[in-house]
Amino acid sequence: MKRRDGFTLVELLITITIMLILLTLAVVSLRSSQANGRDEERKVDAESIARGLEQRYTLGNPRATSTEIKKGSYPGNNEVLHAMGFDRVGFTPTQIVGGYLPDLLPGTSEKSFTAPGKGMSLDLMCVWACSPAETTSVINSQTTIDKYIYEPVTAAGGICYTTDCVKFNLYYRTEVDNVVHKITSKNQ
Repeated sequence: MKRRDGFTLVELLITITIMLILLTLAVVSLRSSQANGRDEERKVDAESIARGLEQRYTLGNPRATSTEIKKGSYPGNNEVLHAMGFDRVGFTPTQIVGGYLPDLLPGTSEKSFTAPGKGMSLDLMCVWACSPAETTSVINSQTTIDKYIYEPVTAAGGICYTTDCVKFNLYYRTEVDNVVHKITSKNQ
């Protein structure tokens, strides 16, 4: 009887096939776990921003001297744009280079406004003009896994640009299920 010194071709092919199947399952599982982790980070960021907005409601804006800025309201689009470093009439100074968004929303950090693996990602709803009828389509088209959408709302239900923002909606999209999630203000 002959002595075998190795594996047959069939044995090698079966072993390689099993290894490829196991490797594929491991990669799929890893990607799923990473996507779940990024979604959890998005959720934590959005909750942190919402808590910061609630703090802003309670404390007001410590950095802006505009007469439009007051306690008991949420920041309008112009105030958020000013806090992001954009030039805004009615704010002194009109522009703060680099912005002060974490100061505007206590308890947040630059990381709170950064989607996983991306740069600054807080957007505003309908900054210049948007009727309430357009809002749903704007939310669905603009909310991506790469940015968070802030929508300040007036008592009449319209988009709030400057003053009397009585509530807000904050939107983020999850990567795993591609669903837009909404966080609403507590003080309404």
